[in-house]
Amino acid sequence: MNQLLVERHGDTLELALLEEGLLTEYRLEEASPGLQPEAVYKGRVGRVMNSLQAVFVRITAREEGFLPFDEMGGETMPKPGDAVLVQVKKAPTGGKAAYLTQDIALAGRYAVLLPMGKSHHVSARAGQSTNRKRLMDLAARVAPPQMAPGCA
Repeated sequence: MNQLLVERHGDTLELALLEEGLLTEYRLEEASPGLQPEAVYKGRVGRVMNSLQAVFVRITAREEGFLPFDEMGGETMPKPGDAVLVQVKKAPTGGKAAYLTQDIALAGRYAVLLPMGKSHHVSARAGQSTNRKRLMDLAARVAPPQMAPGCA
């Protein structure tokens, strides 16, 4: 079983990846203030702006993001106060809110996990070799049944 351990000490994050109980990766990182691109957050829907075709999502007490209707994953429109899972596509700049999406993509070295998607992918960086085929076969074995194979 794989485990990701995360611990925060003030502005410092410690991250450890354990595979079958053995430490395989360790990182010590300074936590950056503000919303970071590619980071995933659970937020609450605030204002629904039909004229902008978007909602504003409150991420922290001071941070808010802009989520366009066409970046929403569900079929139902969220209402103010609803909890939503979002990923930052563009960080906030110059007084503008962060640009958010619900089409979450978690990129690794050779694979992209799309937890809300309907397919699994292997990066083109894996090459056209047997390594790519091996990774696609592995993805097909561990992916939920509703996910079809695809390419990134």
